[in-house]
Amino acid sequence: MQKVIKETDAEIRSNISSVLFDSNTDQLNEVLHHIIKLKRQFDRAFFARLSCDMAGGNWLNHLPILSVLEILDCCVLAMDDILDRSERRVGLPTLHLKWGLGKALCAIEFIKSQCITIVVDHLKNENELRLMPNIIKLLEELYQGIYEGQFIDIYFEEKDISEIGYKDITNMVQLTTGIQIAICGELGSMMGGADMDMQKDLRQFGMLLGTLFQIRDDFIDYFDNEDAIGKPAYLDFSDGKKRFPVIIAYKTLKDVNLKAELKEVCNRNTKSNHYLKKKVLNNLTHYMISDEFKVNLYNIIGPIKEHAYSLIMNYKDYPRFDYMMNLLELSTNYE
Repeated sequence: MQKVIKETDAEIRSNISSVLFDSNTDQLNEVLHHIIKLKRQFDRAFFARLSCDMAGGNWLNHLPILSVLEILDCCVLAMDDILDRSERRVGLPTLHLKWGLGKALCAIEFIKSQCITIVVDHLKNENELRLMPNIIKLLEELYQGIYEGQFIDIYFEEKDISEIGYKDITNMVQLTTGIQIAICGELGSMMGGADMDMQKDLRQFGMLLGTLFQIRDDFIDYFDNEDAIGKPAYLDFSDGKKRFPVIIAYKTLKDVNLKAELKEVCNRNTKSNHYLKKKVLNNLTHYMISDEFKVNLYNIIGPIKEHAYSLIMNYKDYPRFDYMMNLLELSTNYE
C-alpha cells in the first residue's frame, strides 16, 4: 500500500504545482507554497483514488478534482492552526506565524475561491459539465461541515466538561474529519462511474473511517510523538479542548479527586496553576493506557468499526477492497 500512497502523493503534488501556482502573483505564490508544505501526506486524495479505483474508473483522469480535495484540506489545517494558536506543523512554522494573520487569512480565502475555478476548468476541458452541480455542491458541503465542526469545537472550549456527552463529540468529529473523508469517498466513486448505491455506501464508509481516524489522532495527541501527529503534543489539553480522551476520562474515572481536578483544568474560565495542569496531564496519560480506559474507548469505536466493516464487505470482490480493509484496521490501531 505504501507504494500506491507514494505514487498518489507524487501525482497530486505535481498537479497542485500546475493548477495552483501558474496564474498568481509571485508574492501570493510564496504564501501558497508554504501552505502546501504544511501538508505532509495527501491522504484525502488517496482515499478518493481508492474509491475511484473500486468503482472501476481511472483516477488519473480526475487529478485536478483530487488535488482540490488536498488544497482545501491545506486551508483547513492552516485555519486549524490559527484557531488552536499553534506555532509549528510538520516541523515548520505555521502559516499565520510565518506570514502574519492577515496574509494567512487572505491566502485561505483566495485558495477556496480558486478551487472552484480549478474544478470548473477541469470539467469543461473533459466535457463533463453534467457533473459540475454535484461536485460543486459536495465541495461546499465539505467546507460548510468542517467549519460548523470547528465552531462547535471552539464552543465546547467554553462549556463545562460535565455538559458534554459522547454524542456531542461524535457529531463534532463527523462534521470535521468525518465529512472530509465521506465526500472523498463519494466524489471518488462518482468520478469512477459508480451507481448511486455505491456512492452512498462509500460516502458512509468514509464518514465512519474519518471519525475513527480522528478519535485515534485525538488519543495520539496525548503522547509525545510529533512525528505521528505533525504538531506539538498535548496541544488539545493545553488549549482546553474537550475531545474524546478527556470526555471518556471524566465520565469513567473512579478517583473523585482526579475527576474534580480534570474538570477544573478543563474549565477555561478558571485559572488553574501550572503544577495542577502538569499533575492532571500526567495522571490522565497514565489512565489512558489502562485496561479500564481501553474498554471504555472500545465501547465507542467498536460499533463504528463494525458498521464500517459491514458496509465495505459488500465490495469484497471489487478492486482495492484489501486497501480499504487495511485503512479500517489502521484507524483503530492504538499501538
